This record gives sequence, C-alpha cells and structure tokens, in this order.
Amino acid sequence: MIVAAGCSDSKTNTQEKVSTEKTAASEQPTQSTEQPMPAPTAKQTNPTIISQNKELPSAGGNLTVHFLDVGQGDSILLEHGDDGMLIYSGEIGKGDDVATYIKNEGIMSLDYVIATHPHSDHIGGMSVILNDFPIGHFVDSGYAYSSKTYENMLKAIDKKNIPFETPKRGDKINFTSGIDVYVLNPGSTYFTDDVNQNSVVLKVTDGKVTFLLMGDAGIQAENEIMKDGYNVDADILKVGHHGSRTASGTPFISAVSPEISVIEVGAGNDYGHPHQETLDRLQKVSKVYRTDLDGTITVTTDGSSYSVSTEK
Repeated sequence: MIVAAGCSDSKTNTQEKVSTEKTAASEQPTQSTEQPMPAPTAKQTNPTIISQNKELPSAGGNLTVHFLDVGQGDSILLEHGDDGMLIYSGEIGKGDDVATYIKNEGIMSLDYVIATHPHSDHIGGMSVILNDFPIGHFVDSGYAYSSKTYENMLKAIDKKNIPFETPKRGDKINFTSGIDVYVLNPGSTYFTDDVNQNSVVLKVTDGKVTFLLMGDAGIQAENEIMKDGYNVDADILKVGHHGSRTASGTPFISAVSPEISVIEVGAGNDYGHPHQETLDRLQKVSKVYRTDLDGTITVTTDGSSYSVSTEK
C-alpha cells in the first residue's frame, strides 16, 4: 500500500526553543562533545496528503524512514544518501532480522545508533548491531539502569571504543547534511524511577517535512516538553509506548497535529497495545499505521512532499 503527500500553505509552525543544557550521564563508557542547538528558524509549511498511488524514490538525496516490523518492540532506520541512523534494535532475537534489513538497504556502516532507553524491547537486538556494523556514534538516554542486556550493551560499546553521547533537551545530533535532528527528551534532570519517561525523543526535519519519534515517553514527558516551550508540531508521529494509554495525551496530540501516526506493536501482545482510547484519539486527527497490521512502514520524503508505503 502506498500513500503520497505534497505541499500546503495552510500551517506555519512557531520556532523551536533554544536550550544548551548539558548533563553528564551515569554508566557511560566514553564521553564525546555534545552539539549546542543553534538559533532556530521557523518551520516551513506542512505537506498534506494529495495522492494514494505515487511513491517517491528512496535513492539520492531523499530521506527515507523505515519503521521496522519487529513484533512487540521498536526499530527505526533513517537513511539519507550514504548516511544511516538506527534507532532501537527490537527485542532479544530480533537483531539478526534488523541487521539483515539494514544490509539489504545497502548500508554497511551506521553513523549513529540510538538507544532511547534500556528496556529489552528496544535494545534486545543491539549486540548483533554492535557486532555487525562499524558505528560512528552511540546515543543513549544516560539514565542509570540495571539489567544484563543493558550492561552487556555498554560493555560492547566500551570494548569497541565507540563514541558515547548522552544529549539533553535542546541538543542537536549532527546526522547528515540538510537533515535537522533535535533532542526533545530527556531534560536536564531525569524523571525518578521511570525508565520510559526518560526516553530519548527526537524531532527530525527535512525541509517542510517533520518526524517526531517518541520512544516510550509518556504523558509526563510530553507535558514537560511542551511546558519548556518546544514546538512538537509534526507531520509523522511515531506514537509513544506502542499506543499505550500512558502516552499520547489529548493536549499533546492536539499540539503535534500529525497527518500520519505510526504505532510499532506486536500482534496479540500481552499488554493490549494499542489501547482503544489512544487509537480513537489518533484516528480523529491522522491516518494510523500499525506494524502488526501493515508490516514494515516506510516514509520517503524529498523535503517538500512524502510518500508512505507498507509491507502488507
């Protein structure tokens, strides 16, 4: 299934808030210099859906974002020219599938790998990724957590001397030319005893097209991001916490006003994800795609329009 989108002059976003907070993280093998967020410019007008049967090419200078079907877990691949970024790696046992998908895209090294938070459904496959690909930078929330999966991941990063970064709200990740990647979470201080709320949240912008990738961040994190004055308006939303009722609050979804919402979720999962009230809220404002129903979901943009294609 393919959906394409083009341009509209109907909406102009406010500026991003500028912040240069830096906080050292615990349990990090190495430390690299984080990039301050530059003075922002107003976001361009958002695209709107205009066609159901035209797919933009994924090659060349286009940004392609793959929401991989890894069951009850998350894995997202960004590719732009020769540059690649992997966000999450799925549950234990999914690393080989993720690695194969990346290689089939012709990517043999990754500029950035991002572990939004240390739960196994997001980093369980990371050992395979760390072993199979040269990695330029590893980004982590820095939130202290004790699990064998997380500890093994940190040891592998340290052993391979991969630069390890723990950015905070307002920082910029220098992924590739022409693509802005800003960190909206975690903030300068962590939420207490809640791994999900400390997830790394990313806003990715290519020209007029914007993605908001929420990890497992919930309503508490959503409110703090908005309270701090950050612009969360986005065209494509990766829904927080697999569509759980603990995320995607009404004020937040109203502020994001997505055209496309993507839920990464496993069929028949034990948690009842996505919860119906969250689905209802999202379906009122956006077209909802789900990896349990649609398989891997791919969004390709040239910065002025975007197309959506699904595996199923």
